[in-house]
Amino acid sequence: MSGYQNWRTPGWLCDHLVSEFGCRVDVTSREFCAHGMKPWPHDGLTTAWPDRAFANPPFNAMGEWAAAALRNKKRWAMIAPASVSARWFHNLADQCMVFLPDVRIAYEDETGRARPDRDSVIFVWPGFYARTIATLGLRLVRDNYKKGET
Repeated sequence: MSGYQNWRTPGWLCDHLVSEFGCRVDVTSREFCAHGMKPWPHDGLTTAWPDRAFANPPFNAMGEWAAAALRNKKRWAMIAPASVSARWFHNLADQCMVFLPDVRIAYEDETGRARPDRDSVIFVWPGFYARTIATLGLRLVRDNYKKGET
């Protein structure tokens, strides 16, 4: 995209994440955050995340945020670039459910204006049960959820 890293998740996607997974806290934001979610007043890279957290990390720091996500064993969802050749991508894909959106996601700037879209994925930590994920226009491409584990 550009050097700007504070891209917001579009409201339509946040609404689905809130309704589907119950995400209420954006652990990557201390100021403004995803539509319908509260900012996290702590450093999401170094503190444990609450249950049902959401993350839209700066894409230029995905390795750090992927490692932080994998340290947190509570339920969370993370939107990320579809960087299939990156090590962090495979680290997440090996342990999470991976959803591919049917459309490219147009992130929003601080004014709420849609900016250039990009290919993205949504990683979901096992333990979330996706009841109506098809209504979101997401296709599950990898499911590492083991029955009985949360």
